[in-house]
Amino acid sequence: MTDDMLTLSEVATRLRLHRNTVAAIVRRGRLAVVLVSDRSLRVLATELDRYIEARTTRAQETDRE
Repeated sequence: MTDDMLTLSEVATRLRLHRNTVAAIVRRGRLAVVLVSDRSLRVLATELDRYIEARTTRAQETDRE
């Protein structure tokens, strides 16, 4: 596997959220993580991309003219 692994802080920076908000998203099961040790989590970059894509609103879907 060659997928980049991101810390919760790195994910928070990319999403422009607080790290605690990202941790809450993980706790709710909305963003999958990899447990790399007893106290260390990582998010696969492809998983973050999937999360963002799933929450992206397309102009065509919201256009109600």
